[in-house]
Amino acid sequence: MYFVHSYYADPEDRAAVAAVTGYGVRFASALWQDNIMATQFHPEKSQGVGLEMLRNFIAHARACATGGGGEQ
Repeated sequence: MYFVHSYYADPEDRAAVAAVTGYGVRFASALWQDNIMATQFHPEKSQGVGLEMLRNFIAHARACATGGGGEQ
């Protein structure tokens, strides 16, 4: 994944951590709670992996909108 800087979130609620990255230290690189998802990296600049993540996110959002999804 493409990171612009070395800042990262350190959430108190570890259940909100959707992904971690190890780069010198392990840190939360994606958070997900209820209907909010946030990434520390730039999926649009992360080549094929980032594009696949965006496609999966869109598919999940569509499924939730039509009642076919919603689980984390």
